[in-house]
Amino acid sequence: MKININKIFLWGLILIPIFQCITPFAIFFIRGQRIIFVILLLVLFLGAYKKLSEQSRFGTSFLFLIGSSFPFILSTFINDSLPNVGNWLMLLYGAMLITIKDCYKQFVIHKFVMIISVIIALSILEFLLLQATGFGIKIAVVYRNDIQPFQEYILNFVPINHSGYSRFQSITDEPGNIGTFAGFMLFALNNEKYKKQMFIFLIAGLLSMSFAFYVILIIWLFYYCFTSKGKFNYILVIFLLFLLFYFFFGEEISKYIFNRYESDNYDNRSTANFELEFNRFNSGNITNKLLGMGYNSIYENVEFVNSVGLKANLYMFGYLGIGILFLSHIIVFFRLNHFYLNSIAFFIVFWISFYQRANFYDTHNLIIYLSLYCLYLNVPSNKSIEQTNIIKKLNSS
Repeated sequence: MKININKIFLWGLILIPIFQCITPFAIFFIRGQRIIFVILLLVLFLGAYKKLSEQSRFGTSFLFLIGSSFPFILSTFINDSLPNVGNWLMLLYGAMLITIKDCYKQFVIHKFVMIISVIIALSILEFLLLQATGFGIKIAVVYRNDIQPFQEYILNFVPINHSGYSRFQSITDEPGNIGTFAGFMLFALNNEKYKKQMFIFLIAGLLSMSFAFYVILIIWLFYYCFTSKGKFNYILVIFLLFLLFYFFFGEEISKYIFNRYESDNYDNRSTANFELEFNRFNSGNITNKLLGMGYNSIYENVEFVNSVGLKANLYMFGYLGIGILFLSHIIVFFRLNHFYLNSIAFFIVFWISFYQRANFYDTHNLIIYLSLYCLYLNVPSNKSIEQTNIIKKLNSS
């Protein structure tokens, strides 16, 4: 039997982001698996790129790779502080995804959305059953950072010794991750083709009690009112769902959403010591502000490691590093996704979320970010009949 390297490569692009969604403290998580998978994917890419790639995209791919890794380069050569190897490899994943033709990218992003939607839907059902009855199939007791215990179920992780409502986090490492991702999906799936999938992520985000999700939801509601042309069915559904959630989980919504908004404490991650250090950094040496203090300045300090995304990245990589990163992404994103109202809205929301969690290199975010335009294609845009038939063959084989 002949091995189809092209199709294996495409399925690798689909499955790597799904595997990366799984929390690192899961019992079945293999340490270093994302590094192994991306290296294998790179080997496959070398054998498949002639057929799958669009040569005109190589420049965009190179710009993405250089612009995204520029903060890491500064950290390595200026501060002698080498970032995590996995982060570099995630950028290689993004560079490979950029180069493939839209017809193949459409296949990849569609399959990813359908698979992750089914996983999240089943996870929601299991979670609601757990909340309602306490019944669930227990897999193991696992520990985050070797300290906080979680009960692992088939598709959920629930903190142990936690009284009251346990926020929905599905297979991810915390509710904020699934909430932010669900918020992105509201914008990414905002078309008729993915109505069911968008509803699944709406429920997931509401259950996560993620402050980031509720902020993105409010932005999406304003965007929807502006673009809906008088069709307010989604707004009515969301309003009724929110009332239902508030009826059952009013105390938790007040605690995690309303109280945090009223206190103006949008940054609940940075410690007081990091805030003092960041203020010193901002008012200190101009060279340090431009070039940063290096990757290990955060990750070798226990009190700094969970600090908020934008501040932590400015401290590590400097204003020059983050500035080059952002400017390169403006070019890359709109080259790939064009200047449509929805792509502009998605870009704004994506980078607003950077304030709280600067994990743009996570592949489950990158696959949406770099393939947004392809979610709106019924058939590949401006492509030949032959390329259109590629999708049919991929889907049928």
